[in-house]
Amino acid sequence: QAVCTALEWDLGEIWEFDKQDCVLRCSELWHIQSIEVSEFKKITRQTSFAKGVGLPGRVFKSAQPAWIADVVQDKNFPRASVAAKDGLHGAFGFPILSGSEVLGTISFYSREIRQPDKDLLNMLLSIGSQIGLFIKRKQAEKEIKKMEEALVQTDKLKSLGTITAGIAHEFNNILAVMVGSAELLEGGFKDEKELKKVLHDIIKAGDDGAEIVKNMLKFAKPEGEDRSDYIFFDINELLNDAIDFTAPRWRNMAQAQGIDYTIEKEGMSEIPEALCNTTELREVFINIMNNSMDAMPDGGSISFSTWSDDGTVLISISDTGKGMPEEVKRKIFDPFFTTRRPLGTGLGMSVSYSIIKRHGGRIEVESETGKGATFNLSIPIGEGTILKTVPPEPASQITTKKLNIIVVDDNEDMCVIMDSVLTRSGHTVKIANSGVKGIELVSKEDFDLVLCDLAMPDVYGYEVIKAINKLGKRPKIGIVTGWDEKLKPVDDEEFKVDFILKKPFEHAELAKHINDLFGEGG
Repeated sequence: QAVCTALEWDLGEIWEFDKQDCVLRCSELWHIQSIEVSEFKKITRQTSFAKGVGLPGRVFKSAQPAWIADVVQDKNFPRASVAAKDGLHGAFGFPILSGSEVLGTISFYSREIRQPDKDLLNMLLSIGSQIGLFIKRKQAEKEIKKMEEALVQTDKLKSLGTITAGIAHEFNNILAVMVGSAELLEGGFKDEKELKKVLHDIIKAGDDGAEIVKNMLKFAKPEGEDRSDYIFFDINELLNDAIDFTAPRWRNMAQAQGIDYTIEKEGMSEIPEALCNTTELREVFINIMNNSMDAMPDGGSISFSTWSDDGTVLISISDTGKGMPEEVKRKIFDPFFTTRRPLGTGLGMSVSYSIIKRHGGRIEVESETGKGATFNLSIPIGEGTILKTVPPEPASQITTKKLNIIVVDDNEDMCVIMDSVLTRSGHTVKIANSGVKGIELVSKEDFDLVLCDLAMPDVYGYEVIKAINKLGKRPKIGIVTGWDEKLKPVDDEEFKVDFILKKPFEHAELAKHINDLFGEGG
């Protein structure tokens, strides 16, 4: 635009060479307002001049400037008719150069018939070189960005490989316990005590697997998820809870082994309450403390500091341990990264990182080999009024009436287990191993309770629930699912359910839900 205005050209365009497709592409177009260039623009978008056709092609192929006194009379100008319509005649084009490389061309058009001008030629060639430097730099920046994206992708794949290997490692251990215990059971036992121990090992392995899945889901939960269970709470109180919770390790067990840990809380000052999930934040502080004690096998000191600034609660937890090298510090929040195998899974700090991010905060570590480590955390105080809630007392055991229950689940093993558990409690149970079968049975028979899975191959669980909610005599409905995704609102009349139970679960959890629905006052 500057060149056109200064030298009284009515239209200017820049064409850049695309190496990948071997074409010239029009990247810039400017014209005075009185020119109607809709057709001209259309042609510039559709036409490639890399083979030497037209002014841009002629300049690009020769790497030399070119004058056309009147493009309307030029047989080699493919846009002659359009130029005539817009009243364009004189044209001048010159290459965009980077050294000897031609990066593209610049073309100018005038409503006047123009003749070559040597001074103008030299000036515009100089401009072409400057634009060439700019385009070259722009191309270099694109290449650098591509390389950076490739490196990020490589890092992501490496992280994915680490996560996959970590999951495989942990679950192979769990499966080894389960398979080995099952083989022992198959051989039979004379001693009931020994039998119970093997069964306990299987249950413990299953619990360990469930815990790993839960922690991985915590890590994967996005920032800004539902915060309906967040309350305003004193972070200092959560730190004290974590200190008390880990006391058996840093005080009792340590003293028994002649190890001395010092807990310093002098730096904990009075701070405002912050909006948080108390259970999750307490877990973060416990993970950091355990990490610090791992770094101080012969004893040492852990110090806590808290303060507030600009709507944020700040926490610093320092230890006098062996510290960590840069490569460990860089990976400490990666899932399954651990320096404690076979004792640790490497999930503690990655879950902590995810929890803090989910609170809208930050967690960072400062450390050098031999100089201890300091974990610095920040938690936004939050806005709004949310009352502090007290968890309800566990319900006492209630003897329920005997119920007519249907279990809708495509997993045969799950159906067998649910049938056995409910039948032992005196209930009458029917099994439907598909959504279609479930809808059919519920439509024909009266049931007190439907226990329905969600992910089934033929008819999804929500369709079963929707069909049940249309019945004149609606049974109670419980979702029993392994999905951790956000479920449809249970207060929606179409998909109304009475409770949701996440797999894996303890039988006592199921019994409590049934008691709450059908027990005295239920």
